[in-house]
Amino acid sequence: FNEGESFDDGEATSVAYNAVAWHLRRLWAQQQQPGKPMLATEAGAGGLFGFRGSVRQKWTEEYQALVLQAHLQSVLSNPGIAGIALWQFADIPIDRAIMDEAHRPRGLNNKGVVS
Repeated sequence: FNEGESFDDGEATSVAYNAVAWHLRRLWAQQQQPGKPMLATEAGAGGLFGFRGSVRQKWTEEYQALVLQAHLQSVLSNPGIAGIALWQFADIPIDRAIMDEAHRPRGLNNKGVVS
């Protein structure tokens, strides 16, 4: 399933919030596909390479690191989730015909953990 909800807003930096969110997703998946393992295949947040600042300021490297940490801790502490994959390894260009600078600064999908 792909719920499409963004963890990139609100209480994204809270391990407790993420733990509850991932737990609820696991319960839903278990109801839909009993006995099947669940993988968290999109986790993390956007960060602009070289943009430093508060952990509460979206797009800073600190914010990206904290959200990623919260996702990892939350998923790895849930025995009902079999694994996690980051979204994504490296920043990639976007299709400017369908996305704008307000949502993808510098014309990139800035979710990469390696720049």
